[in-house]
Amino acid sequence: MIKAKESKAITLIALIITIIILIILSGVVINLSIGNNGIIKQAKKSVYEIEKSEALEELKIIIIDIQIEQNGNAKIIDVVRKLKNDKDYYILGEEETSTGCNIEELNENISQIYLLHNLYKFKIDNKLRVTLIKDEGVIELSELQKILIECKLSISYTNEDLKNNKDDILIAILKNEKGLEYI
Repeated sequence: MIKAKESKAITLIALIITIIILIILSGVVINLSIGNNGIIKQAKKSVYEIEKSEALEELKIIIIDIQIEQNGNAKIIDVVRKLKNDKDYYILGEEETSTGCNIEELNENISQIYLLHNLYKFKIDNKLRVTLIKDEGVIELSELQKILIECKLSISYTNEDLKNNKDDILIAILKNEKGLEYI
């Protein structure tokens, strides 16, 4: 009888130790998964890097195609003309702070152009080199700003402009054939 009580006590202690070890291991696994440098954060960072690289490469391929079409004599304006009707690209303007421009008013000899592609901001210089400008993350845009981009309108409206000039903005969207898709 005494032997049975001792073996139950040893079994109970072994069970408690096993539970403690499992709790410690689960804590370590959870920390590795969702911690500051965890697997989930690393995966999100990798997805961002892949998307950024894809956007950059797509733009470089388009520029190479334009160079081939122009027998190596392409200019920035040729790139702008090619991209102006492509809904995946939004021409911002000649300055880094530009938020939209009238493409027809651009000079033939512009020295640089800024554009959005997949919500990443790029600069193309006069030698048709592409540089990623916005590297700290995807540019956050409101739904209305995305519609404005689709309609090839300026996204420079502040929240106050959007509240006060909503009728003017709506009319501008309606005048654009792309805008009719959103109504």
